[in-house]
Amino acid sequence: MPAGSIARRAYVDRDSHRPPARSAKLKPDARGRARVALEDVLELVDCGLPPDDMALLGQADAGDAEAQSDVGEMFISAGRHEAGLYWLELAAEQGHSNAMQCLARCYLSGEGAPKDEDMAIRWLADAAARGHFIAREQMRGLRERLFAQSRPAS
Repeated sequence: MPAGSIARRAYVDRDSHRPPARSAKLKPDARGRARVALEDVLELVDCGLPPDDMALLGQADAGDAEAQSDVGEMFISAGRHEAGLYWLELAAEQGHSNAMQCLARCYLSGEGAPKDEDMAIRWLADAAARGHFIAREQMRGLRERLFAQSRPAS
């Protein structure tokens, strides 16, 4: 969309005094500032993402835990660790086990988060408890090493 059409559309929306459809439903934030739905501006902004990823970002912003996890992994793999961690935490807080396992990896490696083995184990244990296969195998490996160290040598 050429820049002129963006300005024209903004002028038409402003001139008609009607907010974009999704944003009209949003209440002001705690400080009284107007909020705008991400979906209302995604089509107007070129942030270098393909259309499918833009749609996924809209789903993540709407609260879809699966989309949040996917967006988090997408940002982590693109080297945007802070953004990736943000989306992974949102998904993990909703109980998304794959996001939990990815967070564990981030905290264990220090990729996008401060290196913190306690947080890594916390997220890994949560993911394993929710049935995430990789997390369960990682926890099994940790337990085996822990118990092997605590057994007396024969």
